[in-house]
Amino acid sequence: YSQQIIQTKLATSGAIEILSEEEETDDAIKAMGYTGSKCSECGAMMMRQNGACELCDVCGATSGCS
Repeated sequence: YSQQIIQTKLATSGAIEILSEEEETDDAIKAMGYTGSKCSECGAMMMRQNGACELCDVCGATSGCS
């Protein structure tokens, strides 16, 4: 029983670390001027605001605006 509790605590703390790393990555992406959105064409996370739309710096796709 106590081993199960320890394993649960380890699993929980691991999940917290993963969320923290994702949050740090998201903050870094936004600090570089990107929105944090994923491009629907190439999957890159390098979308930046372009007027009312978003533009992918990798493939040039837009979020649907012309």
